[in-house]
Amino acid sequence: MNNYQRWNQDFLIFQKRSRIAILSIVVIGVLIILGVKWYYSLSYPLSELKAELTPLEKKQIALLDKRLESKKQKAQKWRVKVPSQKFNPNHYTREDWMELGYSEKQAQSVINYKKSGFEFKVKSDLKKLFIMDNQSYKELYPYIDLPDTLFKAIPNVKNELPVKEETTLSLSINEIDKEEFMRIKGVGDYYASKVLNFRNALGGFVNLDQLYEVYHLPDSVVDQISSHLTVDTNFVNRRNINKINLKELKQHPYISYKLANSIIAFRKTHGAYSSVEELKELVLMDAETFQKVRPYLKVE
Repeated sequence: MNNYQRWNQDFLIFQKRSRIAILSIVVIGVLIILGVKWYYSLSYPLSELKAELTPLEKKQIALLDKRLESKKQKAQKWRVKVPSQKFNPNHYTREDWMELGYSEKQAQSVINYKKSGFEFKVKSDLKKLFIMDNQSYKELYPYIDLPDTLFKAIPNVKNELPVKEETTLSLSINEIDKEEFMRIKGVGDYYASKVLNFRNALGGFVNLDQLYEVYHLPDSVVDQISSHLTVDTNFVNRRNINKINLKELKQHPYISYKLANSIIAFRKTHGAYSSVEELKELVLMDAETFQKVRPYLKVE
């Protein structure tokens, strides 16, 4: 056997031994890892492991528990302060509500509710206030100067504010101001402003059915106040379509920007309008829109 053959044989034998050694090391390593895990699983079971809180975390949790308990106790202890004499909630100011123990924010919410046109008519109306819980209502009930139902007469109270007129009041809706409008029962500052702003944008009302178009004005309120209103179309402001500009025309509630632009463009192309009826020739002017805008336009 020459030297080459001897070297080749020794090399192959070495390789085989190395492979056996490496495999043995891997097997031993796996067994060691499994053994360690098994040892720790027996020595330190997971059920016994507990999360440790730092002193700061424990202090914060204790403080939070104390605050929650304090709020809970305050909520349980708070009770409405009954007034010394009977009161009419319709006449109560923000300060009066605060005297009953309510916060400034809560008291202001009641005032805002009244400004929207709401009026307390019977005792149970107080339950409609979100600040009024059942216990507070029971304690205030004997002091509420309102009837139990609308079928009982309201007792006379000294220094009572003037009662709003109902059946005899008749006002021209195109002439009245806010103060006059608020004389109608059911109309507060909020509703009066809404109606008068819409009236000014239109140029005046031509019929009372237009009140149903006032944004955020309930139909029930319209039904209630319509009998106290009249319409005089002599006070309606009519725009001259031969003089008005695009900016003014598009501000009308019944006229969109595209329609206003079409009206102005037609005038520039064909000259001055000879009649409001010519607006019917516009593609964007449908029959319904024309009937609505007709009372507010004129030709001069």
